[in-house]
Amino acid sequence: MIPFLKFKKRGAFGGRQKHKPGQMNGAERKYADRLESLRRDGSIEWFGFECTTFKLADDTRYTPDFTVLLSCGIVEFHEVKGSTKNKKTGK
Repeated sequence: MIPFLKFKKRGAFGGRQKHKPGQMNGAERKYADRLESLRRDGSIEWFGFECTTFKLADDTRYTPDFTVLLSCGIVEFHEVKGSTKNKKTGK
C-alpha cells in the first residue's frame, strides 16, 4: 500500500455508514430539539426516539424515528429524513 493514500471506510450502502439503533443523526437531533421545545410549551406531552417497533410480517419490522404523544392524547409516529436539496444544483 502506498503510504500517502488514504481510503475512507465505506458502509454497505456505497459510502453511507449503517444506522446504529438508538443513535440519532444530525437531522434527528435537530428534530428532537424541536420536539423538546414543543413539549416545554405544552403542545406535546411526551416523545421518544426509536421506542416503538411494529411487526408487519414474519421477519419484517418497522421502527419509526419518533413516537409523539400530543396534549389531546393522540399518538403520532414521525419519520425524519435528511435534506431534500439537490447536492449538484443546491436547490
